[in-house]
Amino acid sequence: MNCEYCEIISGNQKANIIYQDDEILAFVKEEVISPGQITVIPIEHLTILEMVPGKILDKMFTVANKLSMAIFETMGCHGTNIFVENGLGGGQTVPHFSLHVIPRYENDNLKLNWVPQQVLPEDLENDFIQIQMNAEGLTISDEIPSEESEDIVVDEGDTEVVLKKQDDENYLLKSLRRRA
Repeated sequence: MNCEYCEIISGNQKANIIYQDDEILAFVKEEVISPGQITVIPIEHLTILEMVPGKILDKMFTVANKLSMAIFETMGCHGTNIFVENGLGGGQTVPHFSLHVIPRYENDNLKLNWVPQQVLPEDLENDFIQIQMNAEGLTISDEIPSEESEDIVVDEGDTEVVLKKQDDENYLLKSLRRRA
């Protein structure tokens, strides 16, 4: 496997390292979109956001936040973008998850904005239902779910969705039955 960031971690590729511990590394690459841009990566080779353990992700964003403050103080920028390129569709070019802290200035001509697309209300509602179904039972703690809860498996062709059973029947299941 050829990973530019793993080469930096191993010392085989040069980078100006700003912060390093046993879990994450922050550095300045030679090629940046704005002077002072800092890249923050996990030491472990994890390719996309969804693979990064919450503890490491928390630490990466904490370091990115502190580095953003340092950029404000030293470079006199007017703002920063903390940017994630996640997967090929998200513009990721290095197969290693990373956060980019990008210094911004008024009228710097960096085009990181996009034009919102018009979405049909029924498509928006369908997307909302699908995302909400897959986020069912989402927690922000490391607690293990109660063993009393029973999983409900909904199989829709190539997609299988696991929902946590609740006291009241989930309205999403009702809508799935209507659509089926």
